[in-house]
Amino acid sequence: MATVTADAVTGTFSVPVSKLDAGIHVLTAQIGDTVVGNSLTVAVGTAADIVAKLPVLQASTGLSGIYLTDTHVLQVDSASAMRSLLASNGDALAAIQGGFSFAVTKVSGGTTTVASYTAGGSLVDTTASTMTGSVLASKTITKPDGSSAAYVYKDGVVTSETQIHADKTKDVYLTGITGTTYVSEHDAYDSTNTLISSVRTHADGTTDYKFNFNTATGEKVTETYTAAGDLAVRTMVTTTKDTIQLKYDGGVISSEYTYYAAGSDDIAALKTYTNGTLTRMNVRHADQSSDTFVYNISGKANIAQHDALDASGKVKFIDLTMQDGSHQITASQAHQTLVSTTHAADTFKGLGGDTFVFHKDFGVDQILGFHSGSGMGHDVIQIDKSMAVDKAHLSITSVGVDTLIHVTDVDSILLKSVAAASLTKDNFLFL
Repeated sequence: MATVTADAVTGTFSVPVSKLDAGIHVLTAQIGDTVVGNSLTVAVGTAADIVAKLPVLQASTGLSGIYLTDTHVLQVDSASAMRSLLASNGDALAAIQGGFSFAVTKVSGGTTTVASYTAGGSLVDTTASTMTGSVLASKTITKPDGSSAAYVYKDGVVTSETQIHADKTKDVYLTGITGTTYVSEHDAYDSTNTLISSVRTHADGTTDYKFNFNTATGEKVTETYTAAGDLAVRTMVTTTKDTIQLKYDGGVISSEYTYYAAGSDDIAALKTYTNGTLTRMNVRHADQSSDTFVYNISGKANIAQHDALDASGKVKFIDLTMQDGSHQITASQAHQTLVSTTHAADTFKGLGGDTFVFHKDFGVDQILGFHSGSGMGHDVIQIDKSMAVDKAHLSITSVGVDTLIHVTDVDSILLKSVAAASLTKDNFLFL
């Protein structure tokens, strides 16, 4: 093979085996005609050649190395044949340089199945492949833990990949999709095969569609996007089974529609936005009554308006929010419940038989046209018990032709053109 010079101190030397042809070689070192040391056996060949010669190599003396010239995967006929080789040819297998593994290949019809094993005989995975002519059509790789990856090809390119994990969750990847607004999709499933997320992507990489389902809470979120990748519609199903749909224009919210779950106090609510700012809201209740709110009004004395309508569509009362933050609440029908606004100066005007509700920290309010006494159509002032528990805890004084009711040091109600003496216990309710 070669003539080399040994190290003058240690006497060691090395010779590259790359010059050896395929076959079994017995190598001897000589100084002149004198043999130095023991003979070494070296084998060179393909994986198939080496597998066939393993019994011979196992029996040879001084086996120092086996060199594979093609692949380090040793093909065997079966798993039992592999175990037999491991049991009877362990020394020879250990001499393979660069490591090795085993494979058992079976062909049935158009499907080729390859079971891959470690050098110790443990199953790594099983791959089943089908061909269309000479082009790969599909491939499925299954691991011992039950996980798998299945691939579908078109013209040799992967178009679908399905990964089933050991915990039985699943991911599906689709590519090269045609005839739609998106070209790729990724779907994720939980262990019960329930879809929990989906993402579709445009050809330029921007998002076309998203879906997420929280199986623990029942919440669902669906999003659709424009061709430019801007959010167009977001639909959410909440834990209470309400459905909320938000629409966007140029990425800016334009409307929000809520469909309430069956049995709710409300049926639906529609919010309208202008340049991303809320300007209107309509709420329809289960009893078919409704409320309309208008916000950010300009050019008027009031900046917001709330119209309450009954089931027939007739206005019950109108609540105007003035520029200074005060409210003017006017009943359009008798027997209305009018509620004070917290920390705001409210002016009420009723038509008789009304209930005026005052919660904690309601502020400084006044009522026009209050119907005192206990006669037909008398009005009622309803006060939160956290402020007063009965009429005796109120400070009621006359201020000219008006009556001032102090509920707390900072909360008061002025009854315009009402004499204090005309008030009876029927005009008060404490809840």
